Amino acid sequence: MWLESITVHNCRIIIETKLALSPILNVIVGDNGSGKSSLLEALCILSRGRSYRTSRISEVINHSADTVLCTSLLNKPSHKKTLPIGIEKTSKQTTIRINRQDIKSQATLSKSLPITIIHPDSVELITGGPSIRRAFIDWIAFYQNREFYQLWKQYKHTLKQRNACLRTPSQRYALPYWTEQLISMQEPLHVYRLEALAILNQNIDQYSAGLWKGASLKLKLSTGFPSDTDINDSIALQ
Repeated sequence: MWLESITVHNCRIIIETKLALSPILNVIVGDNGSGKSSLLEALCILSRGRSYRTSRISEVINHSADTVLCTSLLNKPSHKKTLPIGIEKTSKQTTIRINRQDIKSQATLSKSLPITIIHPDSVELITGGPSIRRAFIDWIAFYQNREFYQLWKQYKHTLKQRNACLRTPSQRYALPYWTEQLISMQEPLHVYRLEALAILNQNIDQYSAGLWKGASLKLKLSTGFPSDTDINDSIALQ
């Protein structure tokens, strides 16, 4: 799978551009401020619906426009011809199209176009807090398992409801119910993350021997609880 081309409108300093892309390697060169990072930003918006530099889309849209538009032709082995995809965003609205059909879910577009962008802030994956690393593992799990995303969404919703019960005394009666729901989802979610980490470790094995002679690097997923704590009991300890 690869992008045959990408078209960008109104992404920071890029007013309009279209690039034909090679399926092997593409090198973008230019002076400072010529739009290289803006092009990467457009690719990130196309894949994830947001920039890697800011969560505010208004900061990405060129000051002379109201929308940012990113479209591409996606070459997938499962299709006999290229698949057109695109996303248009304003400060209040998002429009997504795949194969000329309107799509409501950003996850559907993201599933079609997995992109990893390495930028100066990527070092926070190591130096930052655990939530950044957990989000990276979840990103791998999202592409590895179809069931992960729906379970992850359900878990986030349930956690939000449980936290509301903890904050509001009048809703405290529902706390046992939401706690039980969290417990039921925590183990399969943890398993998906372990599977994603195993895939990451396999790739690390390919390079660690060359980077560290006589040593190997392994990543481990920690729940934040003592090693003898059952994963099903951990939510009750919070």
